[in-house]
Amino acid sequence: MPSLAERREDIPLLTAHFLGKYRQVRPPSQPPVQGITPESQYLLASYAWPGNVRELEHAILRAITLGKSPFIGREDLPDDIAGAAKPPNLGRWETEVAAAKKKILERAMKETGGNRAEAAKLLNLHPTYFASLCKQFDVKWPL
Repeated sequence: MPSLAERREDIPLLTAHFLGKYRQVRPPSQPPVQGITPESQYLLASYAWPGNVRELEHAILRAITLGKSPFIGREDLPDDIAGAAKPPNLGRWETEVAAAKKKILERAMKETGGNRAEAAKLLNLHPTYFASLCKQFDVKWPL
């Protein structure tokens, strides 16, 4: 059987399978896993995979167990995978969407006087996920 590095087209299918298989492993105090970010998908696809399918399975299980947001991000992946490649340059669409998300987060923080829990509630987001988004988009109080 060829190695996983030789079957990169199987990585998204295997990732989806392992997400479904281990979804319930996430501690109840954390938001349930809904998926994986495009950046993480890219990192998984570009990794050299010296191991095989089991290495991918363990990486996904680790990310689900230790993750703190509904989507598995770069920070949830093992260091050797997360540092494997630089993500592709974002196109205009992704750049503008990211700018809009940052604006929404900043507006919520202004409306609540910097209270993250209230800002998360205002946006109907889990507080942990809101904090993760603030970190991702570098939103700090005071603005």
